[in-house]
Amino acid sequence: MDTTSTPSLVWHTYTTDAGYVGRQVRAQYRRLLTTPQGWFLTAVYVVLLVIIASAPAGMSVMLVPVVAVMAGAVVWGRVRTGRAIPVGTVVRAALGPHHLHVHGPVVQDVEVRYDAFRRVVVQGRFAVLELRPGRSIVILPLEVLPGPVLDELRARIRDAPGPEDRPVVPRPEGRFTATYVTDEGFARRFARTGFRQLVLTPRKVATLAVAVAVGVLLASGGHLGSDTVVILVVALGTVAVLLWSVLARMHRQLVRRVPVGSTYRAGADDTHLWLDGPVVALELTYAGITDVRTRDEVVFLRQRGTGQWIPFPVQVFPGAALDDLRRRVAAARVAG
Repeated sequence: MDTTSTPSLVWHTYTTDAGYVGRQVRAQYRRLLTTPQGWFLTAVYVVLLVIIASAPAGMSVMLVPVVAVMAGAVVWGRVRTGRAIPVGTVVRAALGPHHLHVHGPVVQDVEVRYDAFRRVVVQGRFAVLELRPGRSIVILPLEVLPGPVLDELRARIRDAPGPEDRPVVPRPEGRFTATYVTDEGFARRFARTGFRQLVLTPRKVATLAVAVAVGVLLASGGHLGSDTVVILVVALGTVAVLLWSVLARMHRQLVRRVPVGSTYRAGADDTHLWLDGPVVALELTYAGITDVRTRDEVVFLRQRGTGQWIPFPVQVFPGAALDDLRRRVAAARVAG
């Protein structure tokens, strides 16, 4: 671990080794198993295994795809993380007055406000920082958050002001060229659009459909009849309730974290895109963006390596700015 200083920040640096990705993936899965989502997925797999084990002998073949899906998820997580974090990747972190600053190879400079974090959990050799919106996480090696720094981070998260009392942080003049101030219906519109784009993806819908079909087939013992219809209705109703709860939670979180009157800003030069919002500030290279999509009044930027989508209001990309962004991303893709 190395420590460097800038006029206002003290950076702690770590360079990844060959075993880093494996350790991080294991820490992520251990963290998942401590969450309600992890409990739910574990319960689903256990129920499926019990149903398959008690099903007629001919249907035991269904055990193969269940095990394959579980193994595939682990392998894919390892491969995707390995692509995003090759050996020798430099990770840096520093505590600023109002933000946690993180620097990596894809995202050049990420600033996350302290009040955006829910808590910090240590998993093995990693600090898992849980974000309030969407329960996303930021996972960092403990080397960039050594003991006293981690304690100070927890204190700043605990004492951080809420959105209403958040101080205005000055930004370099000329960096941001477009601004949007949220109105009363923004949280509802943003949540609905994000839900359709990020949750109701073709892959996830197809996975749900297959899961429902397999579950109904197993629960009915492979026989079609009135009982099968009842089971199907119950299964579809359960899925509908779960999806509605996801949408409702997204809306509640946006209302809490992005109150009316919040400001989004964006700006760009020949090499970087800057985004600043109520929760997070980002500095991205065009090579770090793999796709740009629009839906209703939201622009979705996909990060290279992680595959995560960054949603921002389309109003901060006025006129030809969005076409120019797509052109720069495409040029960086060709050059890379």
